[in-house]
Amino acid sequence: MAAKVTVRGHSVVPGKPDEAEFILTLSVLDARAEQALAEVARQTEALGQILDELEIPSGSRVSSGVTVEEEEEWEDEELIHRGHRATSRVKVRLRDLGSIGLLIGQATSRAGAQVRGPRWRLDLGNPARLDACRLAAEEARRKAEAYAQALGLRLGAVIEVTEPGMSTRREPAFEGMAIAAAALPNLHVDAGELDVSAAVEVTFALDH
Repeated sequence: MAAKVTVRGHSVVPGKPDEAEFILTLSVLDARAEQALAEVARQTEALGQILDELEIPSGSRVSSGVTVEEEEEWEDEELIHRGHRATSRVKVRLRDLGSIGLLIGQATSRAGAQVRGPRWRLDLGNPARLDACRLAAEEARRKAEAYAQALGLRLGAVIEVTEPGMSTRREPAFEGMAIAAAALPNLHVDAGELDVSAAVEVTFALDH
């Protein structure tokens, strides 16, 4: 049976994000459901105007619609009715990363939104992805050459290539934190770089 060796190559390279994703939440508590709903509708209209001003296309906005629920709370072992809470959420993808601070400031001050994000994203065509793949393949070949040399053999042709997957990783700047309308007039958010990770498994023939 012909000799062969299977190796895994791995690489991590930095990549500049192409867009940032935010969740904008509008929430109003009122004794009357219709009043809570009306106020959220007003806030939603204000938020839509802000997104229009920032030239964020409709395809980059996803609304979850509006929910209205009774809000209750236990107090001194008694269930207290607090009113009706109307809530609306909009997911926004922003490609102009220089407008992040403006989006957060305007959404919180003018629309009363809470902001969760950003979550940074890379396009499929981002050069960092291909760089990571190339470096992973080069590492796989170096490993295979080292095995072949140690065994007194020559590295032959590639028999099989398998890509386990690719990932990007970095802790988002505000992930998990809701930003309310306070003290954000000059907020600056630096996207920095993401770690783009690639791995590949390559099987080589080993020749005598």
